[in-house]
Amino acid sequence: MAHQRKLIRDAIVLRLLQAGTLAERRVFGSRAAPLQPKELPALLVYTKSEQVEISNVAPQEFKRTLTVSLELVAQSDREETLDDLLDEFAFQVEKSIFSDQYFDDLVSECVLGDTDIEILSDGEKPIGAVKINLLITYFQRLPADDSSDGFDDFLKIGTKVDLPTADGSFENDDLVDIPQS
Repeated sequence: MAHQRKLIRDAIVLRLLQAGTLAERRVFGSRAAPLQPKELPALLVYTKSEQVEISNVAPQEFKRTLTVSLELVAQSDREETLDDLLDEFAFQVEKSIFSDQYFDDLVSECVLGDTDIEILSDGEKPIGAVKINLLITYFQRLPADDSSDGFDDFLKIGTKVDLPTADGSFENDDLVDIPQS
């Protein structure tokens, strides 16, 4: 099974691909290659960092807060309209993400972090980028729930009953098999 970080990143990419943003189908999870102007507008999704704290000792469970960066890159014919274009793009992305901030119960919480905006005007057409950070909280058990927990299966139960006049002899002494599904 994949790490929950990957599942979260994949869920975000899928949501943004289906959202109909300015990026259309140009949504990339962890792309390393530089974007070319002909590929714009585009949307990049990165998992940047993660804070971890113990949530429960037994069974061991961790509360993890993952920072996911969404980088929206677009170009405009005129520098005067670039800010408006980037704001529209950011609104589309935020609206999509927060349509279900729990991602079908994959995460416990998703909140909007900081946003950075950068304008590059040294190219043929002005290019701008908006970086939106999401703070995503999820819980993870280690060892994972899909692995053995170290306990034997619960197969039988034993019962002994000594009625109110306790004489030390059991009126009922049963061993019952537990049905397995």
